[in-house]
Amino acid sequence: MLMLLALLGCVEEQIACTTEARSSVSLQVLDEAGAVIPDLTVSYTVDGGASAACDNFMDGAWACGYEQVGTFEISVSAPGFEAQTLSVVVEADVCHVITEVEEITLLSSCGDVEAMPSVIATVVGASGEPLEEVAVVYSLGDGPETACDPAGETWICGYGTAGTFDITASAAGHVPQNQTVVVLANECGVDTRNLDFHLDWAAD
Repeated sequence: MLMLLALLGCVEEQIACTTEARSSVSLQVLDEAGAVIPDLTVSYTVDGGASAACDNFMDGAWACGYEQVGTFEISVSAPGFEAQTLSVVVEADVCHVITEVEEITLLSSCGDVEAMPSVIATVVGASGEPLEEVAVVYSLGDGPETACDPAGETWICGYGTAGTFDITASAAGHVPQNQTVVVLANECGVDTRNLDFHLDWAAD
């Protein structure tokens, strides 16, 4: 009897493992206000291997790798934000990886950038001479005409607004001139366009 108990004590305990595939790293990525960031790119490497994309779920949740152990280097980037990297060591128990739960807050790369002019217009005579009683107006699409703001020898038409600008420049005794320009948005505002108007004398 004692011998039988001794033999039973030598039998290893059987562990029942589930068949699910657990994520190696569970990652939450949000901005400073706690909002989900659009156009986010999240990728990882394990022990310096090939890069792979993390899987995106709802509410800014990402899963990087499944049942993989090792040192994870996770890269996170999005337009208008400062890129970040995160190093995480993932281990496993007898059945599965031990999922590492991490959070990343991406900071804006634009900072407190002031709204950039949409269009800067320069208006001179046909020979480049300065003009008097200059007026510059613009409209966006089918919108109303709006006066551009004088700024020294130039006029600023719109601030931080993208779209198709229809701009007309006029001056006393000169023929008005019209130009159309497309202003594109970028990650921190707009790409300012510069226009030159050379107005001819009006016929008597």
